[in-house]
Amino acid sequence: MIDRGCDAVDIFNATVGVGAGAKIRVGPVHFGAVYYEEMGGIRCGEVYWEPFFNDEEIHLLIGGYEEFFLPDATGGNLRGKTYSTLHGPITFSGGENFFDNSAPYYSQIDLVFGLGPSFRLGFNPGELLDFILGWFNVDIYNDDLEKQKKIEQSPAGEHLKAPPEE
Repeated sequence: MIDRGCDAVDIFNATVGVGAGAKIRVGPVHFGAVYYEEMGGIRCGEVYWEPFFNDEEIHLLIGGYEEFFLPDATGGNLRGKTYSTLHGPITFSGGENFFDNSAPYYSQIDLVFGLGPSFRLGFNPGELLDFILGWFNVDIYNDDLEKQKKIEQSPAGEHLKAPPEE
């Protein structure tokens, strides 16, 4: 049930920040012009408040930059939700090394808009599918941490545990 709750919260995004302009993103395709520094809200299944502008987005019609890193105290990094991209109108790469975006990035639909106070509203149909399939024990985004813990704690899962650090 914990994993299903996390999957349900992954479906919608609503954040606040400061910026100017407007942009819509449908999966890896970006349209518009915006500068947005995100302060907090609910995004990628995490509720957070980081008033010192850790995440920013710049998109100017033909290209831009976007990043989203959750505070280390959250499980977002473990659940594969963080990303960083350099993009043209279409993004095919990302991640810290600009080659490994999180899979949910490619199914996200976002609208970012504002002048001064700014907002992000989003919906992720891929996360909705992950939530629905999760009820049938199918985890397409490999983000069910409780399920992974149970597998690792089972006698058959002992070989999956990371070796102890020296």
